[in-house]
Amino acid sequence: MTDGVPANPSESFEYTFGPDEDNVIFAWQPLYTESTLRRFVDRVNREKKMLRVETLCTTEKGRKAELLRFGKDENPGKVGVLLCARHHANEIWASFVLQGLVGEALSESPDGRWLQENVSFFVVPFVDKDGVEDGDPGKDRRPHDHNRDYVAGRYSTVRAIREKAVEWAKDKKIILGFDLHACSLEVRGKRLNNEKSWAHNMLFQIIRTTPHDSPRPSLFSEILRTVHRNEKEFIQYLPQHDGYNSGPIKDSDAGKSACWMRRTLHPTYCVTLESPFARPDGRPNTPADADTLGRHLAQTISRFAKECLTAPPIETDAMKPFPVLKPVPERMNDENRAFQSAPSLTVSPKGRLWVAWHTGATSGEDVNNGMVVATSGDGGDTWTPPLFAIDPPGPLRVLDPGLWTDPDGKVWLFYAQLYGMWDGRAGVWAMQPVDPEDANTAWTPARRLCHGFMKNKPIVTRDGTWLLPSEFMNCKPWSITKPFPPEFAFEMPEYQAANVFASKDKGRTVTFLGRAQIPPKDRDCTENMVVERKDGSLWMLVRTKYGIGETVSTDGGKTWTEVKPSAIQNPNSRFYIGRLKSGAMLLVKNGPTDKRIGRSRITAFVSDDDGATWLGGLVLDERDNVSYPDAAEGPDGFIHVVHDRERTKAREILHHRFTEADVRAGHLVTPGSRLKAIVNKAGPKAK
Repeated sequence: MTDGVPANPSESFEYTFGPDEDNVIFAWQPLYTESTLRRFVDRVNREKKMLRVETLCTTEKGRKAELLRFGKDENPGKVGVLLCARHHANEIWASFVLQGLVGEALSESPDGRWLQENVSFFVVPFVDKDGVEDGDPGKDRRPHDHNRDYVAGRYSTVRAIREKAVEWAKDKKIILGFDLHACSLEVRGKRLNNEKSWAHNMLFQIIRTTPHDSPRPSLFSEILRTVHRNEKEFIQYLPQHDGYNSGPIKDSDAGKSACWMRRTLHPTYCVTLESPFARPDGRPNTPADADTLGRHLAQTISRFAKECLTAPPIETDAMKPFPVLKPVPERMNDENRAFQSAPSLTVSPKGRLWVAWHTGATSGEDVNNGMVVATSGDGGDTWTPPLFAIDPPGPLRVLDPGLWTDPDGKVWLFYAQLYGMWDGRAGVWAMQPVDPEDANTAWTPARRLCHGFMKNKPIVTRDGTWLLPSEFMNCKPWSITKPFPPEFAFEMPEYQAANVFASKDKGRTVTFLGRAQIPPKDRDCTENMVVERKDGSLWMLVRTKYGIGETVSTDGGKTWTEVKPSAIQNPNSRFYIGRLKSGAMLLVKNGPTDKRIGRSRITAFVSDDDGATWLGGLVLDERDNVSYPDAAEGPDGFIHVVHDRERTKAREILHHRFTEADVRAGHLVTPGSRLKAIVNKAGPKAK
């Protein structure tokens, strides 16, 4: 047998059972040593002599460490990919992945042929060559192992990589720098996407370049997910904000190979990739599985490189509008979105429902966040898939959509746009459907209204003034990958509050009106919303660390009282409050009004006395991990509510349809009312 399956006695073992041994457990994995590599090289070069084996250096024990070269060094544009494996000699699966990658890159597939004609590969298959041949695991070897040696340069292979790779890279655009490893099913108990056990056939990323250095930080992962989608296994990876990927390179990490690549070669994308020794479901992991992963990596490299070479210059100006992406790009399709939250909803004059939510192809809040929009023409019984997206490339971010229908029947879609996670300024943008009753309508060009975020609805006061509640993050500009580029940072302390902007001309122009200050110890996400009370005063509720704070203005929103705790209890999460056509107030939140619980039990209440007391209590969704309700009332008297559930697992946007009578009764009494309908569910579809 070949390619890692035992071919001689030195690659197998025998065991004699003792007389008292009823059960013996064997842990074994196929070896991948120099002889395995030689068999692979010979097989490849019998078909096509393109894989060159050079000597990287001589090891401390006198062995020849291999350097594999293939591709076109003289190609126009000089694109380079650097690959390393077996910094830890015991991580054998990395070699099988690498073999699959090289095999696919040298194949006659479309991706393979493109790589051969356009990319130069520099591949070190055994960084710890002595460990590979001696059976020395090498991990955490003192004073440091090969993957901690890129500062000290104790090992000859590391010194040779530092010297020869730099020389090779001088006249090339380095698209990718990879270091292939193999991992256990669980690393220090770290949870990934709320699951303690890691996924089957998992690949995960550890170190990447900063987002302003790459076309889109998640692009490689998005392509890999697409390439791998027809497999039963699902690739998981650490999103950019999960620790390993954040911040400048620490002193303790500076000796790692991927950190050295990132710091010295400045690749477009730099990453450590891990494949598992075993599977959580108990199914054996085989060389064929690892080979498949490697082939998918090669296909991903090809498509990633093409996008990088043809990508327009990276846009960094958050003050420019970005076009509607229609149809929704593949990375934002239902099966590819890994995260979705914070939906908003409105109803057109004739009853069409519009819903928008904050989403992305990576599993959490990061610079890859964008927005999608769906609609229903039958009161929420059926929904379209996302009709379009706004998802600017690179470090620009779109989030927190808000939908609203103004008194003239015009539908508004608001959203925030900014650089990085928070640039100190952000901006509320707005666009409108030309025909809000048509699912396929065109939309007006987006325009910027004011600073900040506005996920909650405006109100119109009795004198016709539009009030727009805008929030600011309580922090200086920051990014997942620090330091934040100073040229994109804006510090505006005067807006660090629960702000109110006003318009006297129905949204054509917007000006700052006033702000309510939240004590710093209580300040978190503000997510403020305003209602006008019967006496003409304005009541603002804000999200705080303790739940809900409140403040009042008696001069139309110019000045506000000190923000103090409200009698309404809620977790540190978004809620909804607004006025119904009957004159009653509607409140939708987590749990009862007098008890603070977690993000569970989305419940609706009404008040006839401007919030002094609350009636009813219709539980819309009793489950955990439900949050961020938004509401709107339709022309037929039905109230519509949307919220999210399990943002990175179930990934559901839910819709409820009910009446004020249902809320007061505490259960559904109106024909046509119904709860927990799914607007959208993202993630891989069941096969």
